[in-house]
Amino acid sequence: MVFKQKLIKRLKKRVGTQNVELFSSCRNAIFCLIKMLDFKKEDEVIVQSFICDTIPQTVNEAGATAIAVDVDESTYNLSAEKIKKHLTKNTKAVIFVHTYGNPTGIHEVKALCKEHNLILIEDVAQALGAKHLGKPVGSIADYAVYSLTKQLVNIGGGAMFSNNDISKAAEIRDQLHKPARAFIDYPKRLIASLYDGYGFIPSKWMIDYARNRVDLKLVLALDRHFKCSEVEAFLSLIQLYLLDSSIKRRKRNFEYIQKYVKTQEIETTADSAYTYLSFRFPNKEVRDLAVKDNFYFLPPWKGTAIGDKLIFAPNNPYFPNFIIRGFCKSYRKAFNQFNSK
Repeated sequence: MVFKQKLIKRLKKRVGTQNVELFSSCRNAIFCLIKMLDFKKEDEVIVQSFICDTIPQTVNEAGATAIAVDVDESTYNLSAEKIKKHLTKNTKAVIFVHTYGNPTGIHEVKALCKEHNLILIEDVAQALGAKHLGKPVGSIADYAVYSLTKQLVNIGGGAMFSNNDISKAAEIRDQLHKPARAFIDYPKRLIASLYDGYGFIPSKWMIDYARNRVDLKLVLALDRHFKCSEVEAFLSLIQLYLLDSSIKRRKRNFEYIQKYVKTQEIETTADSAYTYLSFRFPNKEVRDLAVKDNFYFLPPWKGTAIGDKLIFAPNNPYFPNFIIRGFCKSYRKAFNQFNSK
């Protein structure tokens, strides 16, 4: 328990919440949180549509009903204006995802939730280290969940943050926990965590394979083990020291591409974690030309209108300049090819 206790202490200090609990993954943390809140089938939880199926699937499996809402097409986040249109008498909570590390809009959504007596949950999987109005993400909402495999290289792990009592979620975790399938669960998480560039090429091959051939219901399924391991905690601890310096380098990459491409908009009151770079296009045809030209480019998961006009790429803080410049070249080349037809 040595490393897990140290990690809890470190996360409390970084996020600024009174309570932190560790889990095997972010999705398992969401599952335990929804169970703790005792939501029923008729209880609606608003989630953004621009995301892989993990969150809505987990909300539904936990017994509630996920309601997908389109994001703002410039920030890729939920907005208070869009959420308002989907509120019903059954709405109980909103899950706000800081897409690609961007906290833009979180305080407006918080005000809306307060007005309608809704529970606000932050998904900070890609955003630890980000702030909005000077407040660290993970401490803004009623509850927050985090993944130890998005900004860090790890074999798994997740966390829950709150100033409210979350001991019941920990009890549910302990009751549901079963031994991990080490040769299935850990490699799956490791491959995903390598995507940000540290081991990009094998990770990209595996992700492409999963998209085309693997049953995504299996890929997105809950882990049978619900507890974070000592190894996952140790790997997180040794990397958290580097998080702030990594964010500074990622910000540099973002500010470079921002000069040459249409990308995610971030409020002046928001300090993003810049975990991924994104590239916006007028239509799918231009976007697909860019994907063909650059191996690093990856379209988002299918199913949303904005997804057809967007590419994201890893924002490795140690990328050499020629890779970042190459992103911008591929972006411009796609437009030139489309216009020359």
